[in-house]
Amino acid sequence: MRGAITALAVVIALFLSACQPSVFVRIGREEEPPVPDIYNRAKQDVEEGRYEKAMSSFKRILEEYPDHPKAPAVKYELARVFYLTGDFEASVSEALEWLEMNPGDSLNGEVLILLGKSYRAIGDRAEAFRWWVEAAGNLPVSEYQDVDQGRNIDALITHLIDSSTAAELEEMAAYDPQGAYSPIIYHRLVELSLEENRFDDAKEFTLLLVRSSPEQRWVTIGGELLDKVYEGLGKETGDVTGSVVMGCLLPLSGPFAIYGDEVLKGVELGMGLFNKSEIEPNIELVIRDTKGNEEDAVVGVEELADKEKVMAIIGPLASAESTAAVKRAQDLGVPIVSLTQKQGITREGDMVFRNCLTPSKEVEAVLNKCMKDMGMKNFGIFYPDNTYGRFFMNLFWDRVEEMGGSITAVESYKAGETDFADGIKKMVGLYYPRPESVSRRLETMKILEALEEKEYSHYWEDEPWYMIVPKEEIESLFKEEDIMESPVRIAVPEDEAEKEEEGPEPIVDFDAVFIPDSFEQVALITPQFPFYNVFNVTFLGTSLWLSDELLDSAGDYVQGAMFPVGFFPGNDSEIVKGFVESYKESFETEPGALAANGYDTMRFIKDILSGNLISNRIDLQEALLEHGPVKGVTGEISFDEQGEVEKDPVLLTVYGKRFHLLRPSPR
Repeated sequence: MRGAITALAVVIALFLSACQPSVFVRIGREEEPPVPDIYNRAKQDVEEGRYEKAMSSFKRILEEYPDHPKAPAVKYELARVFYLTGDFEASVSEALEWLEMNPGDSLNGEVLILLGKSYRAIGDRAEAFRWWVEAAGNLPVSEYQDVDQGRNIDALITHLIDSSTAAELEEMAAYDPQGAYSPIIYHRLVELSLEENRFDDAKEFTLLLVRSSPEQRWVTIGGELLDKVYEGLGKETGDVTGSVVMGCLLPLSGPFAIYGDEVLKGVELGMGLFNKSEIEPNIELVIRDTKGNEEDAVVGVEELADKEKVMAIIGPLASAESTAAVKRAQDLGVPIVSLTQKQGITREGDMVFRNCLTPSKEVEAVLNKCMKDMGMKNFGIFYPDNTYGRFFMNLFWDRVEEMGGSITAVESYKAGETDFADGIKKMVGLYYPRPESVSRRLETMKILEALEEKEYSHYWEDEPWYMIVPKEEIESLFKEEDIMESPVRIAVPEDEAEKEEEGPEPIVDFDAVFIPDSFEQVALITPQFPFYNVFNVTFLGTSLWLSDELLDSAGDYVQGAMFPVGFFPGNDSEIVKGFVESYKESFETEPGALAANGYDTMRFIKDILSGNLISNRIDLQEALLEHGPVKGVTGEISFDEQGEVEKDPVLLTVYGKRFHLLRPSPR
């Protein structure tokens, strides 16, 4: 009975349970998808054209998670969606805000490209160019960057330039002065000007093209364009004349490119390329790059002589390439004016000339001033143990002896050395211990000199003794009966006695010290001479000394120093001042000796062409030898019968904090 009741109770309970409504209890809240998932789904929406939905997702992320690491990528994508939907102003605004908020971010390059595209779509092509040029240098590897991105941005910029108006191109040029795209811009401007027969504008843009890049290809293109410009100008004025073709052979790439570029600028300035009022249609310049080696120099000579039919060649610079070039030019019968310092280069033949300050001329100018004008006879030489130092040491020594002087001290030091103590001490007798007899003799000579300077008197007989006394004591001493038997008495001033206790004095038996080294080394060397009590000695140098850094570093120690230079931009002559001003205006830097030599060489040849009927290379070679002196920025120049330039170096001295000109001695 109990079991039946229990079973009935279970059935009732189940029935009642089945009749109750179901109740579900939710614990917590459902988690939202993480930011990366929202971001990735939004990017997928962009790819499938659901821009509004993607834009909503990107904005939501930026509003709810502004500091999330993905925020920069999200903001970039939002700017991109604005661009894709045609809202270019909003795209520009987002991109500019992105650049301000995320400097240095890996997406910088992509944002700059997008910004440029938006500006192009708006119609502001100059701004598009500006941001794309910046993008070209800001393309790090990222998830957005294609392996060809660099080439793509270059193609974007090039196409933009090709499709822009002259006004837009001039705006672009202002954004990229001397930049990689400047030559392309100016080249396009020249083309547009020639198409519209605006020859004056074409000439100006051609000069800007040549000035904007040192690359040979642009210089060559510029020369070709100038021919078209001059032809157009000639047609306008009815003055169409044949041109003389000149060759220029210089190292425009490789280790000597900086020097070749300086010479080329001087040559171009000498032609009148940068003078708007000076049109020179009668001279065409063809340039070849030696790359600083002999093989390319020889090939350059052959191309200029046979293919370009040049009348003469200017260059090269370095010794090896110059030797190879002048030999080949001599074989081909082409006059060549080398700008190298290499000794004996003109002995290669009668077609070889040289316009450069040679080491022998440097040394001769300095010694003429020292020995003829200043009466110096004895010299010391302190030189670096390298090819340059040894060459100048021998040259200086030989010339001193030829002029009747003496070299009383010679020491070398390792190239690049910074401690010159041993060499200086050897020059003045402080390095090795002195024998006692030598020390006594030197001390006696020093005391004699000191007493004579102080108006003391000395007395001696033909005996192996001497007596030095103050002047006022002489009379009383002569009254002493035992004077002849007295030991030697030396009256030493107090200041001299103090010096004896400090150690031996240097033996300075030279009037000047010649240091053939760079201004950097000279600035280290000269302050060490006074440290060893070597005073009142004139320092002499070479053209390597010309640098304001020498004055800044060691100005107090090189007062009165003398050295030669081929060109001094501080010269106050009108012709030099005009050249320096024109060079600065054209190239925004100060000219050096190489630019001056290139300038003078071209001006000399122009002077020949303007006053002589030159129809072939022999005519020009003879005119180079026979033409009288022409006043240039490096002095009055002409060539002797060996083809060597005849001009005097400029001598400089140091006074105060400036270099000053010295009048050279007559040859």
